[in-house]
Amino acid sequence: MAKGQGAKAKTKAKASPKATEAAALSDQQAKSLAERILRLTSKSDVEKRRTIGEWLLVEVFGGSEEAFRSKSRWKDQSVKMLARQPGMSDAGWTRNTLDQAIELFLLSKALKGLEAWPHLQPSHFSQVFGLELAKQRALLDEAERSGWTVKRLAQAAGWQWAEKPAGEPRSLKTELAFGRMALERLGALRDGLGTFVLERKGKIGATDAQVTRFHTLLFELQNLVGLWLEGSGMKPSGPKGEMVPVAVGGSRPGAGTNVMVSSELLELMEQGKAALAAQAKRRKRR
Repeated sequence: MAKGQGAKAKTKAKASPKATEAAALSDQQAKSLAERILRLTSKSDVEKRRTIGEWLLVEVFGGSEEAFRSKSRWKDQSVKMLARQPGMSDAGWTRNTLDQAIELFLLSKALKGLEAWPHLQPSHFSQVFGLELAKQRALLDEAERSGWTVKRLAQAAGWQWAEKPAGEPRSLKTELAFGRMALERLGALRDGLGTFVLERKGKIGATDAQVTRFHTLLFELQNLVGLWLEGSGMKPSGPKGEMVPVAVGGSRPGAGTNVMVSSELLELMEQGKAALAAQAKRRKRR
């Protein structure tokens, strides 16, 4: 092929920008595609579990439903042994899921197949295990027809777990107690961080101003949370000592915003500054 012809062929092979733009799916297209995906997903999962259930019933229980439902010790040991095999746990197979696979096979056998409910997943079918055959069929029919969720099917089947109402919101008293606990933990964290920075000031390269600012910010945060709690009707347990105003921010005395800081911390900060100043003087004399 000539060079010119090859270049033309490559040019033709390139799709135009408009051709590469995918049009948005219409509602009907999305619904149709989703249905195909769900049908295939459901079919493969249900069929897979049904087949595995058949293998288990035949090879572990000799094909006997009576042996499967017995309370014999060997039955429990056999299924547990199988569940402990390498790779079984990673694949999602446990003592319970193996039992459910057998139940699914027995359900399929009793209903002469599960093809009548193509949109239902294994978790749907598990909600009707143990019910009368007529009720199983009626519930599955309604679940397929109405697009029930697993929980909705479980409610119709009368399972207690599905009837439990959603958790009630925590009371204001509980919320405030939680907030107070969080504030106290914040205070403990503040003390720990403050001591850490003060003791390791030289190693971390912090200046006196930075250490003071750090301590002040920690208390400012705790006091802010405390104000929120007070606004909710609970007086939080504040830091120890008398609360005194301290200027936060600003480059000259009197500038910045006053915040309430514990006199205990203020004393600690002043002691720290004095100790650091004395240490600096000793270094200069050397």
